[in-house]
Amino acid sequence: MKIIFGEAVYNKGISLPEKIIRFLPSRIALFTTIQFIKNINSWKSFLEERKIKVELVRPRHAYAEGHILGCSNVSLPASIKGVLFVGDGSFHPLALAMHNPQKIIVYNPFTKEIREFEREEAVKIMKYQKGAYAKFLSSKNVGVLVTTKYGQQRINEALALQRDFKDKNFYYLLFDTLDFSQLENFPFVDCFINTACPRIIDDKDKFLKPVLNIDFIYNKSVF
Repeated sequence: MKIIFGEAVYNKGISLPEKIIRFLPSRIALFTTIQFIKNINSWKSFLEERKIKVELVRPRHAYAEGHILGCSNVSLPASIKGVLFVGDGSFHPLALAMHNPQKIIVYNPFTKEIREFEREEAVKIMKYQKGAYAKFLSSKNVGVLVTTKYGQQRINEALALQRDFKDKNFYYLLFDTLDFSQLENFPFVDCFINTACPRIIDDKDKFLKPVLNIDFIYNKSVF
C-alpha cells in the first residue's frame, strides 16, 4: 500500500503571553508539535529579547529543530534548566518527562493556560517498566511484538533477543495495528516485549501480561 505523509499545519499565528516569562528559568529548551513548528523561531526571538536563553534541539525522526514526537527520546544537558512545550494535551510533555528531570512548562495556545507538567505519570511508567523487566528476566516464554508500520518496524532488534537471551523461547507476533484482544490467544506467554511504538505502554492496562519496551532491556530507557 502506498502511503502519503502530509503535514497538518495550524495556519493562524501564535504568540506567547508576557506573563510566561515568570514561569521560566534563564536557560530553556523549546519544543512544539508539527502543527505549530512554523512559529518556533518567533517564540525564540520573543524569549531571548526578554533575556531567556533558548536552545532548539532536533530529536531523532523530528521534522525540524524544536519539533517533538510522542516517541522522541531526548536527554537534555544539565546546563538547560527547564523546558517550554507549546501545544495542547500531555502526550508530548510526557515523552520529555521520561528522560529529563528539569521543570517542564506547558503553554496551551488554545486555552491560554500555563502550567507545570505533573510528573506522576512518568514516574508510574518507569516503575511499571522496572517491574516488567524483572518479570522478563524470570520468564521462559516471551512474546515479541513487531509491527510492519513504516518508521516503527524494528525486526533486526527483535531477532537479536534470541542471540542475547538464549535461555528463553521467543514468539514473534507480527502485525500492522496491534489488536490487544488477540494477545489473549497466547496464554503460554509470560510477558511481552514491545518493539513497535514505545507509547504502546500508555495502554499497559490493556495487556493481561506485563509488557516491556525493548529499549529498557538494553539501556534502561522507556523510549
